[in-house]
Amino acid sequence: MNDLTFDKASYRNKRSLLQKIITLYKTKRFFSKVGIGNVIKRSAEFVLTDNAYLEIGSNCVIQDYSYFQLTKPEPKVIIGDNVVIGRGCMITAKSLVRIGDNTIIGAYVQIIDCSHGFARDKLIKEQSAVIKKLRLEEIVG
Repeated sequence: MNDLTFDKASYRNKRSLLQKIITLYKTKRFFSKVGIGNVIKRSAEFVLTDNAYLEIGSNCVIQDYSYFQLTKPEPKVIIGDNVVIGRGCMITAKSLVRIGDNTIIGAYVQIIDCSHGFARDKLIKEQSAVIKKLRLEEIVG
């Protein structure tokens, strides 16, 4: 049999009842808008401020130990269709992180839309935040 949908080791494996329950719970608990056919692994972690917006398209996979941190002022993460976020990735947003369709993010990648200033006469904790919108777009052709 050459059908990969029956591969127990596949990261897209969503056949078990427990995995379906975990995905359903996490999408209902943390996401503002959700597509179909997603897999969110058990140890994926989401830390969201009160005005955060988290959207996921269809047929996406968020691997184990991935960490999402959406903090003020206006955090928004939009994940397109057919996206895979690898094991141990960290996505941090204070403004906008947009991940385009058909994007595969390898293990332990950090995607951060903010940093701090580098004024010589101030401590790091006193530096102003530098916040920029970040887009990872699908490359076609």
